[in-house]
Amino acid sequence: MIELHDSDFDTIDGFPLLWRWSDENHTAFVPQELNLIRPLKPETSLKLHNKLLTVDQQYGLNRNLTNNFREIYPNDDNDDTIQDWLIKLPVTETEQILLSWTPEIAIMTTWKLFTGRWSDFWYPSSDDLTVTSVSMDWVLAISHYGRIQWAEWING
Repeated sequence: MIELHDSDFDTIDGFPLLWRWSDENHTAFVPQELNLIRPLKPETSLKLHNKLLTVDQQYGLNRNLTNNFREIYPNDDNDDTIQDWLIKLPVTETEQILLSWTPEIAIMTTWKLFTGRWSDFWYPSSDDLTVTSVSMDWVLAISHYGRIQWAEWING
């Protein structure tokens, strides 16, 4: 589990990936959706990232630290298939989740927003994205080349 306090969060205004959700050339989220995105400060993002490195490694999720492993590979024409796969995972819509792109860039949001807009959070060929619950009882890893893995995280 990761313990977060109000002091661990930044405003969204200076968030490096804000353009993905506010630029008309990409996808403009409505204000209610943007309000559900809480960027972590860089030092908090680094702590999260370092913890995630124990389970999300270069070649995928560490099978020694996980149970109930699932995997899917997206392609150019199956965004709906991936969204359906994500929605069917044993995660509640209202669960607070953490998304980590790099050691300095991470956010907290809800599972519902993530699954509804997953392709706006992950860009193929450029993003390695790791997602976990605040309680760290599961982990989702999406590699830049498209492999998506989910598993329960033992002692996250």
